[in-house]
Amino acid sequence: MSDPAEIERILRERARELAHAQTQGDELKARGEALVVRVGHARWAVPLAGLAGVVGLDALTPLPGAPGFVAGLAHVYGHVTTIVDLGVLLGEAPEAPAAAMLVEVDSGTFGLGVAAYESVISVAAAGLAPVPLGLSDAARRYVEGIMPAAGVGLLKLSAIVDDLSRIESTDEES
Repeated sequence: MSDPAEIERILRERARELAHAQTQGDELKARGEALVVRVGHARWAVPLAGLAGVVGLDALTPLPGAPGFVAGLAHVYGHVTTIVDLGVLLGEAPEAPAAAMLVEVDSGTFGLGVAAYESVISVAAAGLAPVPLGLSDAARRYVEGIMPAAGVGLLKLSAIVDDLSRIESTDEES
């Protein structure tokens, strides 16, 4: 096979195949997984990358004087953990959470309380629909976009954590 044109054709075809495989690999890397949870009557997806675990909640101890978004304290894996009502953060009425998504931050671990967790789904890096206008301002702040295929909003966990950290640091200064 010493025909230079044939060698050139084979090399170009291999280069195209490698480029296609690389593009598919990059697309797969850009995807992640999210946990679908129910908060009130709404369903939301929370990226797994930011979660330390998920637990069922048997009982919550009220925390007098805490902000309205704090559902209470729970005993989780031998530690007292603050449970934040995700519904309240999203502008919903308070609801006693039945489960919590655990989030680790520098100051420790807290839980985002939800009514239930449903399943884990794949998240495409592209293809999110815009946030609908009918959402409350509170929810719009934390929603990255809508995943049309799953019919759920993808939450920006980092924005929730940042806001809660800001509130915590303000409380510490008082």
